[in-house]
Amino acid sequence: MRTSSFEHIVRLQFNSLLIVIKGTLSSHRRQITKRFKHEVLFCELPKMKRIEYSMNDDYSHELVSFQVLDFVIRISDQKLSTASKE
Repeated sequence: MRTSSFEHIVRLQFNSLLIVIKGTLSSHRRQITKRFKHEVLFCELPKMKRIEYSMNDDYSHELVSFQVLDFVIRISDQKLSTASKE
């Protein structure tokens, strides 16, 4: 018994959708492997590189400011700031 034309069209659409999904999947896998070759985990970096890329954040609530002449001097060390206040 032959399949109807509707079933045949649905089968063709399904097959083409399978091809598209396989292509998208293989493209995604290629991108992941390409990215994996160039990425390095932070824990695998040498210590000097980590220091080179590191950055310290300065927050205004951690600083003590003094007005000297026309300059604003900010001190982050707590002991130094209490000594200079006196």
